[in-house]
Amino acid sequence: MQALITGANRGLGLEIAKQLLAREVEVWLTMRSLEHSEHLLEQLGAGDRAHLIQLDVDSEDSVRSAAHIYSQHSNCLDILINNAGIMEDHQEILDLDISDFDRHLHINSFGPLRVSQIFTPMLAKSSSGRIINVSSMMGSISGMNWKGDAAYSISKAALNAITRLLATALRPQGIDVNSMCPGWCQTDMGGKNAPRTVKQGADTATWLALEASKGVTGGFWRDRKAMSF
Repeated sequence: MQALITGANRGLGLEIAKQLLAREVEVWLTMRSLEHSEHLLEQLGAGDRAHLIQLDVDSEDSVRSAAHIYSQHSNCLDILINNAGIMEDHQEILDLDISDFDRHLHINSFGPLRVSQIFTPMLAKSSSGRIINVSSMMGSISGMNWKGDAAYSISKAALNAITRLLATALRPQGIDVNSMCPGWCQTDMGGKNAPRTVKQGADTATWLALEASKGVTGGFWRDRKAMSF
């Protein structure tokens, strides 16, 4: 089984990679830059089941190049985990800088869509193709009643909408598409005082990738339980 993870050089993406590798999955870890990444393979200790690819979700050329590199190994992909994302401002909606908003949309929303579009032909060749989009409870419109982090919240709400539409579009090809919320985790983004470990945050993504029943699609999940969008 083959999996590709964006933003896998640290934090949640790296932990998801570790969990999949522990389940004997061959994992392709992608990141914006391969500089100083050699230690990752040593850290993972997975032999020839772990691979590194440069991939910037904000660049179509970069994503297509990564897809070409992957295709030299296999024309079939079983699991795509869209994990790469940013949270670079804490502005309220009335103070939101539109250029900051645009950057969040391009990376957190358009990036996962771009990667999904380009890798769909390979996912369609799998008997159990799955796309997992790493979202956030802050992208849940039903509970969106806080003041700060407007750009991040809206970009994750857009990602959830993309998940629903992709799930409908890809159902005929047998590809399941879901969003998941890792919760507030001890990552560079979440900070060391976050209440959840990165292992806890990654668990639902691993479950959706390997254990959720085939045909479970179009959902928003946290701790293996369905959430409201």
